[in-house]
Amino acid sequence: MLAVLSGAAYAQVTGRLPAVDWRDGLFAPENSNAFDLLFKSNGNVQADSISDNDSVSPSIWRGKVSLSANSLVHSLWPHLLGEYSTAKMTSIDISRLDYPEKVLVFWCWDDQIRLMRKHFRGLFRPLRRKSTFEIQRELARQYLIPRPELRQQIDAFKAEHWSQDVIGVHIRYTDLKVPLQRFYGAVDRLVSLDSSRKIFLATDNETVQEEFRKRYANLIVRPKHFRGDGKPLHLNPNEGDVTERAREALIELYLLSECHHLVCARWSTFSYMAQVLSNLPRERIIDFDRFNPLFHGKKWAQRHNIAVPAIARVARRLYRRATPSN
Repeated sequence: MLAVLSGAAYAQVTGRLPAVDWRDGLFAPENSNAFDLLFKSNGNVQADSISDNDSVSPSIWRGKVSLSANSLVHSLWPHLLGEYSTAKMTSIDISRLDYPEKVLVFWCWDDQIRLMRKHFRGLFRPLRRKSTFEIQRELARQYLIPRPELRQQIDAFKAEHWSQDVIGVHIRYTDLKVPLQRFYGAVDRLVSLDSSRKIFLATDNETVQEEFRKRYANLIVRPKHFRGDGKPLHLNPNEGDVTERAREALIELYLLSECHHLVCARWSTFSYMAQVLSNLPRERIIDFDRFNPLFHGKKWAQRHNIAVPAIARVARRLYRRATPSN
């Protein structure tokens, strides 16, 4: 989703038409564009309507624009699949606006809007005064609008369970193991100010959900099937309908974003996107990683292609040691 927002910003500044291609099989059956199944179109070009031709950059995509990024990388460098550096090897550089080709292929692992700031001139000059977070929020309102049937489910769930004040909590625990005591402390403080507040919990871990259920009487959760192997819920190609899992994840994401307070840790992109999609002021968002030097150090290393996997593993260990985990 961060790539969508970066690409949308580039399309606006260059006067191009965006086409979002999520046909990699992660959120929909192979060759089905998951983006079209989850979001309303906002003037986007249909990805499957783009034909292979020679006017494409990077040139490595000539005759291959129908492939997903992962498929292209796997066909050329299977040993690099999943490496952060592959995006730079197979994507345009959005700090440049002078590509003459008709089709430009862009993809990334995280936000790239920062690379475009020198081009915020003329009509786009007001963006210079905005933070990347503010720009992402504006773009999300234009390009990340759930399809009507999903919006209906979101509204129906809120009508049944919401109150005037709901605390949204996102805890990714399958692989990040964020310190739970920090979440308990933040939620306890918010509840102590108003005991009638409800708590909406979105988590990928059944044990975490049960612990919250024991601790808080006013807990709200969406029904879901948890995995027993400790892996993220969306990476489970052998069980159930992959598109339905993506829809459920998106519903949870928007429910989080529409809570009145948000408690999360942006080490998980899901948590960060909940912030981007929300209208909450900063003072109503408790993000444990907003000023976390380990998190920002990992991001810096990724951008400079410096031994990211090793640094990320060390950073996560230090992060877990810094605060009790239960």
